[in-house]
Amino acid sequence: MGDNSQFQYGQDPAGYRATPTIDNPQYQPYYGEDFVPEEVQRWNWGAFMYSFIWGMGNRAYMSLLVFVPLLGAAWPFVCGAIGNQWAWKSGHFKDLGTFLAVQETWNRAGFVGFIVMLITMFLSIMLFIIIFSVIGWRYFS
Repeated sequence: MGDNSQFQYGQDPAGYRATPTIDNPQYQPYYGEDFVPEEVQRWNWGAFMYSFIWGMGNRAYMSLLVFVPLLGAAWPFVCGAIGNQWAWKSGHFKDLGTFLAVQETWNRAGFVGFIVMLITMFLSIMLFIIIFSVIGWRYFS
């Protein structure tokens, strides 16, 4: 066939990195444990909003660091940014199509949760302003 000694194991001899897609999830060449398909490297609202629940369900246990004091305030942002990569590397999913379908569900749920949180915060602030403008501050001083 030819001398392939110049290529490392897992590298495509044609010189391109073919990644599995939804159209062809069966073709999954091995690129090593650190390989993460490009489709996986995106923001995940589910990982951001439901950090530790999402992490337990996707076997991405780094998300449990949300419970560490001081780190917990910033950790949801880390989970949202690179949580998909942790979940992909866990090996919990049989193919890329399944992974993307599951994460799309988490994405929708997380985004809806985020919008509900924003609306709730807005309404709470408006209620606070209305109550204190009606009864005044004299009862609290």
